[in-house]
Amino acid sequence: MKHKYLLLLLSLTLMLQLGACNPATTSGTPKSTATASDQSKFTWQITVENSNTINVLNTTAGIGQYDGSSTTATYEKKASVAFDFLIVTLNINKTKAGGKKFLWDNLSVKDAKGKAFPRMNDDTFLTQHKYSRIPGTDLTLGGAKGSICFEIPSGTAASAYALTYDAGIEGKNTLPLS
Repeated sequence: MKHKYLLLLLSLTLMLQLGACNPATTSGTPKSTATASDQSKFTWQITVENSNTINVLNTTAGIGQYDGSSTTATYEKKASVAFDFLIVTLNINKTKAGGKKFLWDNLSVKDAKGKAFPRMNDDTFLTQHKYSRIPGTDLTLGGAKGSICFEIPSGTAASAYALTYDAGIEGKNTLPLS
């Protein structure tokens, strides 16, 4: 009788352990469920080229001295406590005449629950780390290409977010990140 209880206990333990290996039960970052907007209906069309998350940016650069020698400088930028940087490289183009300015205050990334994270007020540090940064001035003509930065909770992947631009009467322009 003891052997049956022991065997039953071992079987239950094994089933629980195997159940924990099921990908549906592991804790991971869910992918964004946002659907990409039809860009043709927007005055300002956005294309996301790349997105990635990182906690610390480190760059070492060689600096030439007046005497011909060189030295190195290390640039480091850490995300705020409990946050990571989400760096998004994108193209923004005005494809229709008229319309309003592209306002950076209307751009954010949203998680699956709809919580918005705005562009960092000062992401000028991106240039020290060899990113081509898009200036934070509102756009009126043409377009812009480069990178911008957000701070998101640590441990979440870029794919858990969608880039969202509130284009006023044209609606919300949404692009899932990967």
